[in-house]
Amino acid sequence: MKFNYTLAALFCAATLTTGCSSDTDDILENTDVNIERPAPELHIFAPADDAKELNGTSAQKLSILLKKVGPDVAKGFGEINIKAEEAEEIKVFTDELVKDCKNNREKFETIFKWLRTNIHYATEYEGGDFISNDPYPVFKTKTAICQGFANLQHIMMESQDIPTINVNGQLVGGGGHAWNYVFIDRMWWVSDATNGWKHMMHQTDKYKQLQPSSADVVFFETEDATFNFYNNQLNVDSVKTKDSQFIVPYSAGGYLVTSLCPTKKVPANVKEIYISKNIKDLGASYYRGLEQNAPSIEAAYMNPENIYFKSYTGVIYQKRNNKMIYLPSGLKKMEMLGSPTLDKNVVFDHKALEEVIIPNGVKEISDYAFEKCPNLRVAYIPEGVKIAERAFWDVHPDFKIVREDLTGIPEIRI
Repeated sequence: MKFNYTLAALFCAATLTTGCSSDTDDILENTDVNIERPAPELHIFAPADDAKELNGTSAQKLSILLKKVGPDVAKGFGEINIKAEEAEEIKVFTDELVKDCKNNREKFETIFKWLRTNIHYATEYEGGDFISNDPYPVFKTKTAICQGFANLQHIMMESQDIPTINVNGQLVGGGGHAWNYVFIDRMWWVSDATNGWKHMMHQTDKYKQLQPSSADVVFFETEDATFNFYNNQLNVDSVKTKDSQFIVPYSAGGYLVTSLCPTKKVPANVKEIYISKNIKDLGASYYRGLEQNAPSIEAAYMNPENIYFKSYTGVIYQKRNNKMIYLPSGLKKMEMLGSPTLDKNVVFDHKALEEVIIPNGVKEISDYAFEKCPNLRVAYIPEGVKIAERAFWDVHPDFKIVREDLTGIPEIRI
């Protein structure tokens, strides 16, 4: 897209430094504002296939995935924090506890009963002290909140080679919650030691109060990525590609991938990301995975067939209201999509951004709209836009505003 600006010899510039702003009569000469980022061809994005989308309640979705992969997905301690010697001490205790049990079902019942009888539920700061969620402190102090119950049950079950995973989500009427899924008698059981609930996984109507949103296991893995259940969806959890471009897969394990919210750091070699039309969640309302875990990304492109999002000059926006959703951490130059007002912190704490073009359609830029952008040196802004005194705050010391009708630049190309 091309934007035409009136040719002139001089312009009005404003220099803003950390904590202050002032008008000057400086002249900007020979400025290069070529920020071309041609839209990628459709064939670059992952093609659609015959994958099924996970449907139903969150419990039904997780049930589908667990039945698909089986108990081997539950090997290990997941994301639980425990030392080898601590796990061994808990194992010795658990071995003694279940020594008279004849099978895994009896072991499960015995461990579950011990947790219910011996672990005291406490608020997170009971008595003014922080209650640890790590399984060893829970084991020693006999005090826990729901996450501590789940972590200790996981370790005790794992010590008996009983596949177990941790799940986090919502307890209807009670807020955030943690519990377990345990594999015994060739089936998965939902086990909530905090509340004393045990149900066969397929009987989802019997535990409607438990609404899982994430599970601490990898369900599928390819050469370029791993996939988990996160925010109620099949999610790209980590990126492994050695290429500079990451093309988000359309599916994994025969199921549609609908979320792109990595919880692991994206490799530094990845500079561009191509997002498939199936993605409907980038974590904006729950967890900014790309924003926090992809510091090397310089541009993100959205398949134009995506009904939720669109990309413009390497930035991702919501389609319905042009709200910016993802500004890649490595992006240096951008043109924003227009909206009447650029509110506070529309761009905040962005270390790489150097130049920004404000398009026609913007009427006002509020205080602190651009804040903590230490390398932002120039903003090209149409003449009629109202700029608050602190609109550009804590930016580069030599920052300048270039007004549309006085730039001396015949055209700016994107």
